[in-house]
Amino acid sequence: GSFNRSGVNYEAGAVTPLATLIAAGLLILFVLLVAPLFTHLPMAVMAAILFLVGYSLIDVQHIRQVGRTSRREPAERRCVAPGTWPLAGAASAGGRRSTWLAGLDRVQGR
Repeated sequence: GSFNRSGVNYEAGAVTPLATLIAAGLLILFVLLVAPLFTHLPMAVMAAILFLVGYSLIDVQHIRQVGRTSRREPAERRCVAPGTWPLAGAASAGGRRSTWLAGLDRVQGR
C-alpha cells in the first residue's frame, strides 16, 4: 500500500507532495494496463509476491542496531510481539477459510 510507495519515493529522493501524485498516477496506469495479466496467476504465486514485498520492507540490520543501542526498544518488542503473532495467525486462518468456502461454493454451483 501507501507504505511501499512512500518507501519508493524516499529511495528515489522525492521530497514534494507532487511526487506522491505522480506515483499514484503511475500506479493507476500500471494497474489498468497490467491487471488483466494477473488474472491468470495462481493464488500461490500472488501470495509469494506479497510475501517477498513484505519481507523486503524489514531492515534486519537496523533492528539489530537499535537492539544493541537501546534498552527500551527490545523490551517493547518482547511485549508487543506475543500479542501480534496470534492476530497474524488468525488473519491468515480467516483468509484460508474464506478461500476454501469460495472454492466450495464454486464446486457446488451456488
